[in-house]
Amino acid sequence: MSKDIWEAIFSLKLLEKKISRALKGIKNEEKNLYRKLVNAVINNDRGIARDYARQIIRLKKKRRELERYLSKVKMTRIDLESAAITKDIHTALRSTVKAIVKLGKMIHTENIISDLERMKDVLNEIGILSEEIEEPITIREEEEIEELINKAELTAEEEISRELPEIPDEEIEKEAEEIEHEEE
Repeated sequence: MSKDIWEAIFSLKLLEKKISRALKGIKNEEKNLYRKLVNAVINNDRGIARDYARQIIRLKKKRRELERYLSKVKMTRIDLESAAITKDIHTALRSTVKAIVKLGKMIHTENIISDLERMKDVLNEIGILSEEIEEPITIREEEEIEELINKAELTAEEEISRELPEIPDEEIEKEAEEIEHEEE
């Protein structure tokens, strides 16, 4: 569909150029006829001058008609371009919404950071990640570690909420359902 719209836009641009060339030709013809009209008046040939004047009037009518067509063609092209761009924006936003929905599902499953920390602790306990022997951690240091982790979790949540727009859950679910129905 989008391809058809852009092809129509291209055709309209070509038509604009053709009409513009035709208008330029008509203007040149008007100038030539006007010179001939002036020469006929100088030569006191009223009949020929009248014929040139009629031709000029006809050309002016045709020129005005073509100018109206050109204006309509331009406006139609602009309307189509706006529609095509709007369609492209809509498509891009749909993709963005899909990504946000997937991210939202990942983030809402549970606090990822605390899950990762718990996994790291379990792996450390069984010795997979700790290759060197460390000094024992005091209770105070353990409390500081927990405070730092809690701070980091809050900071991470703030950063994620700043980066992701606040979309009500109902809208996300509705958009996700629409996307799933389209994919089927």
